[in-house]
Amino acid sequence: MASLIRPSSTTPAIGTPKPSITPAATAALQASRTGSELLSQIHYAEKYLKEKFPTAITFDALLDYLSLPQDLLAHKATLKKALVANSHVAYTSASESASGRETFSYKPTHPVTNASELKQYLTRQPTAAGIPVKDLRDAWPTLQTPLMRLSVQHEVLLTLNKKDNTPRTVYADSPHLWPPKAIDERFVEFWGKCKVPANETEVRSVLEEAGIVPTSAVKEVRKILGGKKEKRRVQRQGARTTNTHMAGILKQYGRK
Repeated sequence: MASLIRPSSTTPAIGTPKPSITPAATAALQASRTGSELLSQIHYAEKYLKEKFPTAITFDALLDYLSLPQDLLAHKATLKKALVANSHVAYTSASESASGRETFSYKPTHPVTNASELKQYLTRQPTAAGIPVKDLRDAWPTLQTPLMRLSVQHEVLLTLNKKDNTPRTVYADSPHLWPPKAIDERFVEFWGKCKVPANETEVRSVLEEAGIVPTSAVKEVRKILGGKKEKRRVQRQGARTTNTHMAGILKQYGRK
């Protein structure tokens, strides 16, 4: 018995033209692909420099690590220009480098890698706003234990996260700002007798007893008797009359 073969419904019709890509579209597609690959290589280079921090790496050594494919080697000048402009990469020219060769190194958010550098860096800050610890981990990933030690020694001041008591923000501090370990007993006794008012009512009472007017006191509004008298408008009789054509109609009621 002959078997019946059913034609497939997915078979393309004879004579259907194949989709074509114009030369301009092909160039744009290649440029887009090249740009995407270059961005990936820049990311890998930045990650490598971060691992080697604070060691400076020459551009040739960086290219050896990246192992660029042949099509990207033609764009190594673009890669170099992008690294120079990267905010997390520090570039040193050949004239400024000690080795006489241009180098690249990682540029962290805060250039701190140990406790000594941290104390010096905090004293140079223009404000006392503090530095988030997560930003310091960029160049100093093992900072938690040294930070806690510095806090106990009153070298830095820390705020902790409520969830796990890990350092959150670090501020400048000094042991000279803290009281000595042995405090005079008379001062301790005097301090213990000082009681802070429990509420606003007590604060107001203490201030009034000392002859001080509290800012929350109700101000008495005094009314001024009388007031300004409205001035009576006096019409000048000698003024020039401009409506002389109505002289027979108008009448002066001001004179009695």
